[in-house]
Amino acid sequence: MKHKRHGFTLIEVTLFVALTGLLFMGVVIGTGRSIAGQRFFDAAQNYGEFLKSVYSQVSNPQSIGQGQGDIAIYGKMISFGQKYGLDGSELPKDEQHIFVYDVVGNASGDFGGEIVKALKDASANVAVVTSKNGSTVTEMQAAGIVVDYEPHWGAVIEKTEAGELYEGTVLIVRHPSSGTINTIVSPEVINVNEIIYDEKNWNKGEKLLSDVLAYTEMRTTNPDLYQKRFVAETVDFCVNPEGINAAGTRGMPADARWDIRILKNARNASGVEVIDLDDITLGADDVLNRCRVSNWQAIEGS
Repeated sequence: MKHKRHGFTLIEVTLFVALTGLLFMGVVIGTGRSIAGQRFFDAAQNYGEFLKSVYSQVSNPQSIGQGQGDIAIYGKMISFGQKYGLDGSELPKDEQHIFVYDVVGNASGDFGGEIVKALKDASANVAVVTSKNGSTVTEMQAAGIVVDYEPHWGAVIEKTEAGELYEGTVLIVRHPSSGTINTIVSPEVINVNEIIYDEKNWNKGEKLLSDVLAYTEMRTTNPDLYQKRFVAETVDFCVNPEGINAAGTRGMPADARWDIRILKNARNASGVEVIDLDDITLGADDVLNRCRVSNWQAIEGS
C-alpha cells in the first residue's frame, strides 16, 4: 500500500523561510535606497527653488507695512552660519538654518553710480535702530521680514570642500534707481540675530552690511585683499544628504553631493542652476558638478 505524503519536511520549510527572508530583505533594502534617493533629490530641488524664490521676491518686492513713506525694500540678504536662532537662542548643533532678511533703505534721494554706492547712499541695512538714548542704542530689530530656511530631509549645505558647512553672505539687491538686480557674495558671516538680541552689540547694528558692501570697491581698490577675502562671483552650494551627524551613506554614493549654483552676475531666478548629480566630466556646456570632483579647478583651467 502506498502512503500519501502530507505537508513539508523540516528542510523544505527551512529553505522556504530562508529564501523568503532574503527576498524580503532585498525588497526592504531596495525600497530604502529608493526612498533615500528620492529624498536627496527632493532636498536638492527644494534648495534650488528656495534660491530662485528669493530672486523672484527681489524682482517683485512686497510692502513691509510702511506704506508709501520713505522706506523701500532693495533686496534680500541670505545669511549662512549664524550662531543665534530667531528667538535669540543658540541654534541646535545638529541643524543648519539659513536666514533671509529684507534689505531696507531710504526711498528718497539721488542714487546714481554702481550698486554698492547706491545702497550706501540709501543707508541700506537689514536691521534698524528703533530707539536711542543720546548716542546709545536702546532697541533694535530686523528691518523687514525674516525667513528661517532649514534644508529638507536632514541634508546640509556645504562648500565644495566636503565636510565644510557653507558660511557667508549672499546679497541679492536691486539698484535704487535703475532697478537692475545684482548678486554680491562674501565669506563674511553676519550674525544679525546675535546683534539684535544681545544688547552689548546693538551699536554695531547700524553697520551690518559694511563689510559686504565693500565687495565691489575692494575688487578695484585692493585686488590682492579682495582675492583673499571674497569668493568667486559664481558660487556653488553642495547639498549633502548625509546631514551633520550622519553615520552612513543612506544608500547614496559616498561622494554624492548635489551642486546648486548661482551663476556669475546672476540677475534673476534663471541664474540659479541645479547641476546634474552625475555630471562629473567636463562637457561642452561646462557645467561640471563641482561638488563631486575635488580637482574641478584644475580640470576647468586645462
